[in-house]
Amino acid sequence: EDCLKLHNVTQEQVEAVPLHANVDEVPFNIKCYTRCLIHDYFGSDGKIDLQLVGNKANAQEQRIFAECKQQNDDITDLDKCDYAYLMLRCLFLGKENAP
Repeated sequence: EDCLKLHNVTQEQVEAVPLHANVDEVPFNIKCYTRCLIHDYFGSDGKIDLQLVGNKANAQEQRIFAECKQQNDDITDLDKCDYAYLMLRCLFLGKENAP
């Protein structure tokens, strides 16, 4: 809830964003809201640090996050909010497609 207020976003606005939306089509404040949600998991390099995620995620989520890191960590033209959005979207899509 604090992240919603901080980025002046409503839950309805967040839920209205299609999961398959191109990162360029997602409002900036929504992307920064996603960064706020997972800010504790960012290492000093500005990327998700799996050690910081640790046991806050289950084994499936840890595996998916590792795959998402491989897909997104080397993309250089992302700002920090774009990266966070892509990582969370990747996690949700990975969970959706998991057996």
